[in-house]
Amino acid sequence: MAENHFSCPEPDDRTYQSPLISPCSSPGNILSSPWFQTVEPTDHGTESCCYRCLASAQKPSGEILSLAVTENGLIYAGSNSKSITVWKLPEFVEHTRLKSGSGFVTSIIVSSDDKLVFSAHSDHKIRTWSIDGSGILHFRTGTLPCFRDRILDACRNYPKSLFSRENKSTVKHLGTITCLAYNSAIKVLYSSSKDGTVKVWSLREMKCVETIRAHRDAVNALVVGADGLLFTGSDDTAVKVWRKSLSAGCTHSLVLNLQVKNSPVKAMVLGCEGDDRYLVYAGCSDGYVHYWRKGQLSGHMSYTGFLRGHTHAIMCMASSDKIVVSGAADSSVCVWLRGGGHRCLAVINGHVGPIRGVGLRVDDDDDGFVVYSGSMDGAVKVWWVWSKGRGSRCCSEEVREGEDEYKWDEYFDLPPK
Repeated sequence: MAENHFSCPEPDDRTYQSPLISPCSSPGNILSSPWFQTVEPTDHGTESCCYRCLASAQKPSGEILSLAVTENGLIYAGSNSKSITVWKLPEFVEHTRLKSGSGFVTSIIVSSDDKLVFSAHSDHKIRTWSIDGSGILHFRTGTLPCFRDRILDACRNYPKSLFSRENKSTVKHLGTITCLAYNSAIKVLYSSSKDGTVKVWSLREMKCVETIRAHRDAVNALVVGADGLLFTGSDDTAVKVWRKSLSAGCTHSLVLNLQVKNSPVKAMVLGCEGDDRYLVYAGCSDGYVHYWRKGQLSGHMSYTGFLRGHTHAIMCMASSDKIVVSGAADSSVCVWLRGGGHRCLAVINGHVGPIRGVGLRVDDDDDGFVVYSGSMDGAVKVWWVWSKGRGSRCCSEEVREGEDEYKWDEYFDLPPK
């Protein structure tokens, strides 16, 4: 099976940094916005840039470490200031702050269906927040693990702790929580950690019901498919696929082990293709994004190709409709359009620090869509990207099939025991 190999154009050809630190108009009225200006790149005659910065907000209280965007127009930004800042769109004004008095906010996810917000903190705990019917007010509803479980766990480990400094806790992660994923169908929350484990939390019982010894190194990313499959990515250069047992209880078994050519996996996202069909994207530390297509059976994952658009480690990813967005430590954001292959629409430059969070909003507008980015430079930016890639330099070539240094089998199976 031939691999797909293509790369982005040089990002310097379409660099655009907005001098505006101000609210923006609605994305639907972008072309008539007072903030909109046509910029002519000096190196390419009259070709227009294929993206524009609509607005930018600088967070003086710290670096942006995580980002989440909701359908009702709210942006959640976690930082190293022990709080989550919530901005409201399209005005892009600070709406509220969710304070927890804990450490850095390392991950944020939002469930619009259940009106819940989950945030992971550097104290190895998870905070849960509920959103009222209006979608505006937020209420703190609990902490995982809960206080009772932490007390019982401390009592069980008390004799051992007298003779060892090693943390023997079994109810919370022993390392920093790196990522969260939520399965709304069964009301289960997944959390990954640098300790190499994935914990399964039941929201009905508000406790940990399973600890998966997933990888031998830090687990940096995890996503859940519509069919319930759990995908985990780690520094051990592996993407593993887990399936929940159909029997009583909440236990997960390993289905597949996909190796990613000696490159640690840092971020993952799913691209839906309809029904239970989807693509699994894995962003790696070498700047590549590898992707697989899920077969009709849960044990079949077909390697499809890779995207190359970054020069440094990919730190975050997002997907919606046929758009895939990746943010990296090289301070750039790559935007890809899926359809008969993948095409690079833009390489967005405008931050001066590593990108730690990206978001995406795709409406019915055929002209383009909105991309959100949060960086360790403390800025959250809103971008408009033309879906047809204005300017020929904005788009990479269509998929070119051919031989490359990556050699893969069509299907991946578990190694023999």
